[in-house]
Amino acid sequence: TGNVTGAVLTCSAEASASPNIQQFVLSGVHLTSAIELSAPLNFEISTSPHTGFGNALSIDHSNGSVASTIIYIRAKANADAGLISGKVVVTSAGANAHEVFVNGYVSSVIELQAGIIPNGTYNVAYSYTIPIDGNLGTLTVSATGLPPGLSINNTGTISGIPTQATAGPVDFTVSVSNGICAESATFSIAIDKSTATISVPVSNFTYNGLQRSVVPSTMPSGLSVSVTYNGSTDLPVLAGTYTVVATINHSQYKGTGTGTMTIAKASLTARADNISRDYKRDNPPLTITYSGFVNNETTAVIDTSPSASTSATATSNAGNYPITIAGGSDNNYSLSLQGGILTVLPLDQTVTLNEI
Repeated sequence: TGNVTGAVLTCSAEASASPNIQQFVLSGVHLTSAIELSAPLNFEISTSPHTGFGNALSIDHSNGSVASTIIYIRAKANADAGLISGKVVVTSAGANAHEVFVNGYVSSVIELQAGIIPNGTYNVAYSYTIPIDGNLGTLTVSATGLPPGLSINNTGTISGIPTQATAGPVDFTVSVSNGICAESATFSIAIDKSTATISVPVSNFTYNGLQRSVVPSTMPSGLSVSVTYNGSTDLPVLAGTYTVVATINHSQYKGTGTGTMTIAKASLTARADNISRDYKRDNPPLTITYSGFVNNETTAVIDTSPSASTSATATSNAGNYPITIAGGSDNNYSLSLQGGILTVLPLDQTVTLNEI
């Protein structure tokens, strides 16, 4: 028998295959019977590197000789995991027995449990180690389809700073090899948006008939923000108090802030006009002059107009009588009511003197 060459290497539950097998050269002379070979525990033998493996071989002689024949040794499919070794026993009746030492290594199966791994966050350092089970030795680990900014090392640790949020979980494939066994599995990961800070200023305005708005600030600065006022995207015009909700509208950031915007009523003065009339005359119409309308508005916008009244009647004596204003209200104006004066003028008198 010649020297053993090659290396038996396989993954658990798999018979080793060429080139991960051993071999030696067998020959014989002056033989009287066939050469019998028996494989040790965990091994199989064959005269072909690809087929015909079994626990024993019988090689017939020709005129007492066996020409040089390569004997191939492989690990069985059910070989024990770890280092294996033994001796191929070579016998022939009437000849000295030989033992050929063979060895090999059976690697444990690489086990990857596919599934969903913890979420990452945009622009936040991430680290998670994929569980890889088995007595594996030195590993080569790779991944395809990881979100941008993440990578995997040979211990199965995924790390990095994600550079893009995802719309939901994304699949990626992890492949592991120790040079003997290989396994791959699909995992899922989602990269969440980062939470940004958003501040909504307390905003106080006075009604001017025009739209009002608030400008929230964000950190990081300059992020797009959508704003609602009492649940509507319409910019407020009318006086009142509005709950402001600002929501970040960005592909990589999220966040919500709330605040209050108040539009106070504008001041509107309603003043009774001063008027006069002659004694014994009916009161003229009592009129009111307004000051403080905004945005070219007129009395047409007042919800309920105030009314003017006086105690003077046609028979009231000459003199000054107060004109009072009462009532009136409006959603956008705060009314300030100011009275006026009705003056009753005495009648001109004609005095006639008789001649004496």
